[in-house]
Amino acid sequence: MEMIIVVSVVLITVAVVLVTFFAYLRNMKRQQASPQLDISDLEERVLELVNRFQHISATRINTFELKIKEMNQLIQQANEYYMRLTSVISEAYKVESELLERSRKKDMENLFEKPQKQKEETENVVEYAGPPVLEKKEPFSPVPRETVDLQTSSIEHQILNLSSEGQSAEDIAETLQIGRGEVQLVLELFRRKNK
Repeated sequence: MEMIIVVSVVLITVAVVLVTFFAYLRNMKRQQASPQLDISDLEERVLELVNRFQHISATRINTFELKIKEMNQLIQQANEYYMRLTSVISEAYKVESELLERSRKKDMENLFEKPQKQKEETENVVEYAGPPVLEKKEPFSPVPRETVDLQTSSIEHQILNLSSEGQSAEDIAETLQIGRGEVQLVLELFRRKNK
């Protein structure tokens, strides 16, 4: 970039010298036509013009150098802002992933609490006494006894305990007086969790 500026200043200076030279030649022709013109006056004019153009070109070079410095500072600031923004975005991703993980854990905890609340809400509801709806029974595989914690007494753990003893989903639902779908849901969630 600086090289381009220097080259352009040199070209401008050369152009000024050429213009001055042609002006000098033109004036020489006039002098030949009118011999009264003094050569020293013409030389002074040429030198004055060359000095003006040198001053103008030096001023422009200084201006270009200042602009280059300003651009370098702006680029450096932009790089700093970019680095800050990148770090803020990575922090935001970390916070988002932590929040999602907490939300998943809370959802899993709530999932095991909801069936108990639903049972309490549905105890006072009268059940449909129409003809039984035949459902396709899926093959049932009991939960292995060693994977169940037998120390707790929540409804989910009771379901898992009875399943580990080899009882079917229907038998567990009858024993605990809850819906068969609820039993199947708890068993399926437990199997997925242990995979």
